[in-house]
Amino acid sequence: MVLISRHSKLVLSILFAFSGGPFSAHAQPVGPVAVPAVKAPPRAAPVASDKAMAQLFENVAFWSQRGQPTIAVQELERVIALSPPDANTLALAARLNFQLDRFDAGEAYRLRLRQLAPNDPRLASLAAEQKRSPEGLRMLAEARKLSGLGRKEEAVQAYAAFTKGKVPDSLAIEYYLMLGTSSPEGFEVASKELPLVAARWPGDASFRLAYAQLLTFQDASRSAGIDQLRELTHVPIVAAGARVAWHDALLWQGADINTRDQIDVYLKENPTDPVLEAKRKEIQDSLPDEGLLDRMRAYEDGAAGRAEESEKGFLAALAYDPKDAESMIMLSIIRRKQKRLAESDKLIANAMEVAPDRHDEFVDTIGFDPKKLAMEQSAAGANMGASAKEIAAANAAIMAKYAKIQSLAHEQKYDEAEKLLQSVVGKTWRSADYLTLGFIQKGAGRLPDAEKSFRQALKADTKNADAMVALADVLAQSGTRDEIDGLYGRAREVYGKARNNAAVQAINRVQSEHLRGKAEFAEDQAVKLQMLRAALKIDPSNAWLRLDLARVLQTREATGEATQMMAQGVSGDRPSNDALLAAIIFAEQTENLPEADRLIARLPAADRTADMQEIQRRSAARAEVQQAVKNANAAAVRSALITMAGRPDPTGAWGNEIGRALIKRGDKSAVPDAVSAGFSSTAQPTVQQRLSYAGILLAAEQRDDATRMLDGLDQQNLSAAQQGSFEQLLNGIALQSAYQLSQRRQGKAAVASLKPRLAVEPRNVDLNLALSRVYQANGNTDQAVVIANGLLNENPNNLDIRLAAIDAAVSSGDSARAGILVADGLEKFPDEAQLYMRSGYLERARGNNARALADFKHASSLRQNQVKAHQDAR
Repeated sequence: MVLISRHSKLVLSILFAFSGGPFSAHAQPVGPVAVPAVKAPPRAAPVASDKAMAQLFENVAFWSQRGQPTIAVQELERVIALSPPDANTLALAARLNFQLDRFDAGEAYRLRLRQLAPNDPRLASLAAEQKRSPEGLRMLAEARKLSGLGRKEEAVQAYAAFTKGKVPDSLAIEYYLMLGTSSPEGFEVASKELPLVAARWPGDASFRLAYAQLLTFQDASRSAGIDQLRELTHVPIVAAGARVAWHDALLWQGADINTRDQIDVYLKENPTDPVLEAKRKEIQDSLPDEGLLDRMRAYEDGAAGRAEESEKGFLAALAYDPKDAESMIMLSIIRRKQKRLAESDKLIANAMEVAPDRHDEFVDTIGFDPKKLAMEQSAAGANMGASAKEIAAANAAIMAKYAKIQSLAHEQKYDEAEKLLQSVVGKTWRSADYLTLGFIQKGAGRLPDAEKSFRQALKADTKNADAMVALADVLAQSGTRDEIDGLYGRAREVYGKARNNAAVQAINRVQSEHLRGKAEFAEDQAVKLQMLRAALKIDPSNAWLRLDLARVLQTREATGEATQMMAQGVSGDRPSNDALLAAIIFAEQTENLPEADRLIARLPAADRTADMQEIQRRSAARAEVQQAVKNANAAAVRSALITMAGRPDPTGAWGNEIGRALIKRGDKSAVPDAVSAGFSSTAQPTVQQRLSYAGILLAAEQRDDATRMLDGLDQQNLSAAQQGSFEQLLNGIALQSAYQLSQRRQGKAAVASLKPRLAVEPRNVDLNLALSRVYQANGNTDQAVVIANGLLNENPNNLDIRLAAIDAAVSSGDSARAGILVADGLEKFPDEAQLYMRSGYLERARGNNARALADFKHASSLRQNQVKAHQDAR
């Protein structure tokens, strides 16, 4: 199976096991129709142990949580193929297919669920799913785009227009996580609705994970979210995602004692995390002594009603400092409640003796005046002046009040917290006080007030980096992004000078992810590339961002740079697992199986999935095939490969490698013999094998053999992934047929070969593009122009469509239109050789021979650079 990374939420097409890509007119500027190279869907082992099934379910969750439902469905299909599906599996399959806009497949699973468990509570929500119209899909895409750009209020409106107030469960996670970051009101709605959805899906921990993540988006509920994420790290299916979210939430937490303790819990279970270790050290260095920290925790526990923990805290504070009068007084109150009066009286006496100047304060605290004790200690009290201990005690009292403020804020008692802060600060406000006030106001949802307080904090201390980050966060939530980059830049500089590496990294991550989100929806590929480069420069450790950039470079034929960049991500002795996984994905997608094999070997054995093991097997098979083709005798090579093809090949992957080698050698006519050998060696050829062999036959231009290989397949029993492969193969057969007929000037027959597939997929770009080229090649230029222009209006950044529209305009005699399309194309694709070639043809037709020659030379130079890049990448 092809591995795809987490970072984008775009739905990907079904991927196949044979190299190449979907139909592209890029290689055929006029007339011809190219053939889709076909890959086999993921393969299922014939027997699955309980451990293997558990791994498969983990794979489903892994890809689902990374915004890759296509791959999650493929993994789920393997689960269904290996064991009788239960209600949870069928419900999940239905929901994921609905999420992918595969309504028919989702409905089929829903009906199977209804037959198996007619009273299942999820049936009602699944039945509410509706087949999405083209307009509905456009609205949904727009909502996702706005969300990705951070325009949350507009995104909420767009989602509302799409859902009409009824959010389907298939969109619940993405919608409520977006809504939760849109506004305090949005967070309140999301935090109420998401648990209700989770209750309908008790067997799917993804909803629990999403809810825990949602809680971490707000300061007031983040600690509760962190606790839930910690619990979910012990649920295997979502453990990986929960651990990442837990880690990130700790980075968002303020630098205080609670955060330090939370980091301790994380590091106990995940002992090697240099980022959090660094943050813990910075927090620890900024905190007062352990005795005061114990006392602050004890106050918080007492305020929360945790009497036993509070008692332990005050005892710990006394163990650290036996003369801690404040802890004595608080412990005396606990002892009195426990009816241990003698101990209580002794503690009060000791406290009065240690800190006689605090007599009145202690009297107010305990509620009575122990006169006898006061008289016994009065002499000692009179002889003691203001000392360092007394100052420390006063400071400790203030610290306790600040701890109480923090505790109230955590309990969402914002009004009480603000009143107590006002009373503690009085008339002299420091930068830190304004910062605390701002966090309270932000937690209460009063963003304008919080913004004002954070600005006051910065006014009082222009180098308060925490205030800069807090202000940037409030501005981002309120949709005002003008100042954000400047604030982050200043904060990064301050944190850098203070060697607060954890804070610098957190800022880098926020900024790079913001750029990455904008790039995801950028229509101009040059702009997208620029954004991704800038994002990676900010956060070079982000493996998934690196993979996004490599993919864009790959589409622009900068293969050498993409390969080199991915190699940089795994350089060194201990690259992260994410870096290795991203590099494996890129190597597999670019058919560099030896590199993928080498990278997989660097992963810990426990992290190697069944799909990675399949890559290793494919790599070994390819190496064996490549060894066989080293023979200089073409006949000997053909004979050896066909003999090798006779091995049992239930998934078709072995035959695929052999067919690939034959095609590469220009021996396409031998592919049917190799396929026949592999087909006959399997007692009961599988659906997977037939689909894979049909794909390799089609790639070898053996269209009739490919058609016969598909004949008789029972579509009713195909999995969703297999159905997708089947449909693409039918499209490929139609495209190849149209090309061959068009080449023979049989225009009507070529059009007729495309019509049945267009009836099934009327908006399919490849089929429509082929139809336009068939019309053009056979003189029906008006039809070709209408189709090409219509496609270009819907896909202005598709180079293949633009080239077809230019060719159609030239064929119809509309050179002015062609010139406009070329000029616009060169702005969008300044490094495309084919556009310069077309520009040269137009200039030559106008008599501008010098300009035409310059265009042809530039096109030649660009093409040479592309060829060299491909060679360097090999």
